[in-house]
Amino acid sequence: MDAFRADTFLLEYPYENIDKIDRGFRKTIWSQYDTATTVLSNSGVVLNCHEILLLQSNLGFYNLMTILTPGDNPTFISIGPFRDEEINLTFLQRIIADNKLTESQLNTVRHFYQSLPLISPNDIAATLLHLLEHFIPEYKDAPIKNISFSSNDRHFEATDERLDAFSVDYAKTFSNYLNKTLEAVGEGNTSEALDNLTLYANYLGLERSAGVPILKKTCYALNTLLYQTAVSNNVQPIYALRQFTYFDSLIDNSASVRFFQHMPYDLVHKYTILIKNYSFKEYSYLVRSIRNYIDLHLDEELSLQLIADYFNKNASYVSNTFKNEMGTTLTEYIQNERVHLAIRYLNSSDMSISEIASLVGFTDFGYFTKVFKIPS
Repeated sequence: MDAFRADTFLLEYPYENIDKIDRGFRKTIWSQYDTATTVLSNSGVVLNCHEILLLQSNLGFYNLMTILTPGDNPTFISIGPFRDEEINLTFLQRIIADNKLTESQLNTVRHFYQSLPLISPNDIAATLLHLLEHFIPEYKDAPIKNISFSSNDRHFEATDERLDAFSVDYAKTFSNYLNKTLEAVGEGNTSEALDNLTLYANYLGLERSAGVPILKKTCYALNTLLYQTAVSNNVQPIYALRQFTYFDSLIDNSASVRFFQHMPYDLVHKYTILIKNYSFKEYSYLVRSIRNYIDLHLDEELSLQLIADYFNKNASYVSNTFKNEMGTTLTEYIQNERVHLAIRYLNSSDMSISEIASLVGFTDFGYFTKVFKIPS
């Protein structure tokens, strides 16, 4: 159910990894908890095919379920877990008290509940029913049953050790989503990067419960990781640094929750484009070094001989190597880079044309106006 940002699973017997329907949280609290047996057999309600089942746990979250096939080991769909209450200290303390947890376990409990989407149970149940009846006639006018699970007969064993293990697994999961995001960015795969970022953000609850301080720290950290990803993928450091500095300033000067909720996606999108356009893995170390040198010294005198001397190479060797790899002469490349930089300044600053010409290394103002066809 992408619209609700809720996890959705199709489960078939023998129900491998069925604990994922609540991310293993019930089993953390109740060591002897058997998810399949409890959900399918011990609810106290007769479960029939083609009904919508809204399962409410005393742990404060919901699952939405529907059985697709008859029999003792049916195939079923599970959606969730999700919650219908805002996360605050009162809510967390109630969960801790009801389930005989300790205050030392508050952070683990908070992280779990913050990762859950905030959804109206009736809305998501009605949406699921509408979708199913469109494809499966048996769901026409199907009932929605509310099932409440009690913990009265449960044996609570939520030790620090068990919750610590749950917390470690939780951290591994969102770290995996983050690593996959960075890998996709490094490969220039925008759609895969954004898909994994969505999983990462949803799992952390960034778009649901986090305030500005947490969102801001997350954006700072993501900007740093993406900068490192760009540099490690052979993007010229000057380009990577410009982008890093630009986003760092945006993050620093914003105080809007909505801004920070969208910023991670903008970061991933822009860094992916940067790597696709400015990664030079296929070029030799010498050519990459020359390009970096040119970018850092566009406002200074640049010539083939000067660059060859700087790298302690023969000028003819530098010229031939650069043209063979880049498909253009060194002189043409320098002029094009100066033109591109001048265009950026013209579009983003209020400097005069003569100031820009000097800043990008055009010592002859007349030649600069000729290049840009600027009328006198």
